Amino acid sequence: MSEAYAKAPLHEGYTILNRWRQRCEAKRTEAASVKEAVTEAEAKTQAEAEAETQVEEEASRSVPAATFAVTSNVDGYFVRCGFPPEQVAEIHGNVRTWQCGGKPTGKRFPLIERERCGDALLPPPDLSAFTSPPSADAADDAAEDAPPPACPRCGDGRMRPHVYLFGDGNRFANDAGTTKTAAYREWTDAVVQRATALGARVAIVEVGSGLRVPTIRKRCEELLARLPGGQGALIRINPDHPDQPIVASPTHSFQEGAVNCLVGIEAALGAR
Repeated sequence: MSEAYAKAPLHEGYTILNRWRQRCEAKRTEAASVKEAVTEAEAKTQAEAEAETQVEEEASRSVPAATFAVTSNVDGYFVRCGFPPEQVAEIHGNVRTWQCGGKPTGKRFPLIERERCGDALLPPPDLSAFTSPPSADAADDAAEDAPPPACPRCGDGRMRPHVYLFGDGNRFANDAGTTKTAAYREWTDAVVQRATALGARVAIVEVGSGLRVPTIRKRCEELLARLPGGQGALIRINPDHPDQPIVASPTHSFQEGAVNCLVGIEAALGAR
């Protein structure tokens, strides 16, 4: 599974999103490097000037990046297309890293005798023993003979991809620092502060988040609801459920597939 994701070609939508990220970062860098002299029409007291300067400096320092991606996909495509890993929250993990899955019982139920030995992630193991031999019969024999890779930390635990599976419960190593959900919370807090203090405007682009697993949809709406009126816009792209708000209604809805819609938006932006 990991190799299939790693070798699969990325569709054009990821390229477009990364291009938008680069443009936003370039504009932010340019704005940070320019020092403007502002002449006030009305004189301010020193205390007022210092208080205003402190608010602006705190708001400026509080945004670590112009963009942040949060996804429930486990394919790692945002990182593959060029997004910095520290600016991507993969709330359901990814196939690039593995974890201890605990010590199995060897029975159908219960499956686990002891839970995982820790939350620290591991590099993918050598899966050459699981490579399919030429014949189907030989493949079945190889699958039966090769035990699941052992956890290098505890020895008797079995490794598994760091991917949240339905019914996992607490078996998924859901560390907020590892999945970057903590970084995402800090970033959204900073964005709301910047929008409130400096009037910054925020564009939230939600792509392909449906109603069956509405985690990302809900987080996008929650961010929109936290922003001051008129300071945020939620662009929802979904061919099946373009509206259906949970917390807040999208600003713009497109009932279309991701690639076609992103291509169309970029074309429209380029024509401006």
